[in-house]
Amino acid sequence: MPKGAPRFADYAVPVAKIDRPAPVKLRTAFDRAFRTRLRQAGKGPPNFAGHYTINVWGCGTGCATYAGVDLLTGAVAIVGGSVGDTPMERVQSRPDSRLLIVTAKPSEDSPEVEAVRYFVWTGKALKLVKTYPYNSVCRPDPIEAN
Repeated sequence: MPKGAPRFADYAVPVAKIDRPAPVKLRTAFDRAFRTRLRQAGKGPPNFAGHYTINVWGCGTGCATYAGVDLLTGAVAIVGGSVGDTPMERVQSRPDSRLLIVTAKPSEDSPEVEAVRYFVWTGKALKLVKTYPYNSVCRPDPIEAN
């Protein structure tokens, strides 16, 4: 982790005990298109910001997307973009934190380089708080000579 990077503990929240999550509300075309993944997320348990579940799924070769469901209300509250080809490792969250770490390009066609982006959930949206170039954070393991 780079020096000064946001930490999960910096954005701590209590985790709600949710015995029966609210039914997922499918309101938009995105929600309806990905209803199976969203309903899967809506079963819980929370893995983000106390009472949300983030679900990540493939959307084609070298592509993944993510969305989050509020388990208390059933609202699809968080919708992410393309996050590259290793989805589960590319979106990091914790149930007791509002910090979401996403490793990706903003979109497949973006001229921007791949980066590690730190977002904080405000209760209404993800707010970008810090960005680091991918190579400054994630370094490949050196190849050992035989």
